[in-house]
Amino acid sequence: MSEVKFLQKDAFDVIPKYLRDRSVAFFVDPPYTAGGKSAGKRLYLHSSIDHNSLFDLLESAAGEVMLTYDDAKEVRDLATAHRFFVKPIPMKTTHHTRTYELALTNRPFAAPNAGESLHLLERPPRYRVKRKRTRRRNSKT
Repeated sequence: MSEVKFLQKDAFDVIPKYLRDRSVAFFVDPPYTAGGKSAGKRLYLHSSIDHNSLFDLLESAAGEVMLTYDDAKEVRDLATAHRFFVKPIPMKTTHHTRTYELALTNRPFAAPNAGESLHLLERPPRYRVKRKRTRRRNSKT
C-alpha cells in the first residue's frame, strides 16, 4: 500500500471519482440506521442516508470494498441483492451485551479451513443475551 487518505466528505461525492480505479480500496462505516436502527441517529449529526444508493454505488467498484453495518435483515437483504459477501462479527455493546455487526465485502472472505465457504452464511448467528443475576434475599419472619 503506497498511500492512505482519510477524507471527511460526503461519500456520494467522493466514491464515484474512484470507482474504476482497481488500486483504490473503500472502507465504509455508514451510520447504523438501516432497518430502523436508531444508534446512528443518536450518535451522528448527519445520519440520514440512502442505504440502497450506497450499495448501488459500491457494487460497481473495481477495487476492494468493505462496509460495516449493524446486523439487520434489511442490511442482509441489501447485501444479497448487490452480491456482497457477509460475515457476522461478534461484539459487545456499551452495556456489555453480546451481539453481532456485519462485515460486508465485494470479494469472498478467506475461508479458515479448506473447502469451507463463508459466502452469505446460510443461517444467521445465534444470539445469546446475558441476564443479570439478581440476588434473592432470604426473608426472615
